[in-house]
Amino acid sequence: MFGSVIRRLLVSLLCLTLILEPTKTYAETDTNCKEQRLILTLLSPKIEEQLTLFYKDRLKEKPMFAPFLGGNDLKLEYHESHIIALVTVEPYVGPHLSVGQDLITFLIDNSGEVKVIAYQHLKNYELPHWR
Repeated sequence: MFGSVIRRLLVSLLCLTLILEPTKTYAETDTNCKEQRLILTLLSPKIEEQLTLFYKDRLKEKPMFAPFLGGNDLKLEYHESHIIALVTVEPYVGPHLSVGQDLITFLIDNSGEVKVIAYQHLKNYELPHWR
């Protein structure tokens, strides 16, 4: 009798938990966005290094990069011995004023070593005056 009451209580508690638990549904694009953000976050030091090198003679202020902001894109090419990561970024200065668009190509070998194999500046953006 005592076991039956406990069993009913546990089943009721489980049902209540399932009913009250908010439904978590993620579209495939949400998952891709999360994975993209993770990869861009891991590549951030290399991305910022390349942006600093490219923009050092073009801007007075060092441009920033944020993997969680829009304007960034990632395409991956998987090969047996390496991965090619094509990263399109929009670096910014000041209050998130985009300065341009750049494509950086990384080679990531199977040991995890990351090398920059190409840097292409795609666009310039006009900067307004700000204080």
